[in-house]
Amino acid sequence: MILDNASRRLGTIRSLPPPTRRLATVLGALALSMSLASLLIACAPADPSGSADGTGASSGGGRCGPLHTVGAHLVNAAGTRVDLSGVNWFGFETQSFTPHGLDVRNYQDMLNQIAHLGFNTVRLPYSNQLFDPASLPTGINYTLNPDLRGLHGVGLMDKIVAGATKSGLCVILDQHRPDATAQSTLWYTDHAPESRWIGDWVMLAQHYKGNPTIIGADLHNEPHGAATWGDGNPATDWRLAAERGGNAILAVNPNWLIIVEGIETYHGDTYWWGGNLEGARQFPVRL
Repeated sequence: MILDNASRRLGTIRSLPPPTRRLATVLGALALSMSLASLLIACAPADPSGSADGTGASSGGGRCGPLHTVGAHLVNAAGTRVDLSGVNWFGFETQSFTPHGLDVRNYQDMLNQIAHLGFNTVRLPYSNQLFDPASLPTGINYTLNPDLRGLHGVGLMDKIVAGATKSGLCVILDQHRPDATAQSTLWYTDHAPESRWIGDWVMLAQHYKGNPTIIGADLHNEPHGAATWGDGNPATDWRLAAERGGNAILAVNPNWLIIVEGIETYHGDTYWWGGNLEGARQFPVRL
């Protein structure tokens, strides 16, 4: 198996669950994510072993959300701690406009295998370009996936989310990049302004409102380069952008977790893309 290091991150998760409106931070909610194109396409289902870990924590799955934070932990509506272990299924953010691997596997079979291997969460990266009418999927074997024929954009995402529900998996949506060609340093580009970034998040939050399978929004993957934290520059301050985007989502769907990654460089200290959260101590995200 190949670990997707770009998706093994310490994220700042903030939620605004009714009725308590308690805000907290969780570091490292996703314990593990993997590249499905490398792991699952050729991997036969494993024989599941005992899953009890003695922690008393739920492993998620089933009815996933809503979740909220209590201190450094995620808990469900009953107050039971929930631990997430997930895989990152890339493809929606690429020029394929579909999760990778569907040329050789059935999507429900792949989701069932994820659950069979002991994971409880899938992170679905997407690009804003995915939702353009001209962004049609490629690389789907419709003999293996006949019910995906004719679907694209949100309609295709709906099928993957519904499949995750059938497999007892939770889903985190991830705005990976604005367009499908390359990773951007910031959450917007000249061709995809911040208004598009927020607008698509609000659209998804409204579309999936009331769907317990979707538990949260990873606002933008790996801010880096020009991205700053806490300097007040509206063009580069990721902390302020995360507040604008996160609050717009929570205004229409208050049950989602809001996942805020870090940046690359803070006050001269450089770390991996999206991994530097030094500024959060002095400048926390206010949702």
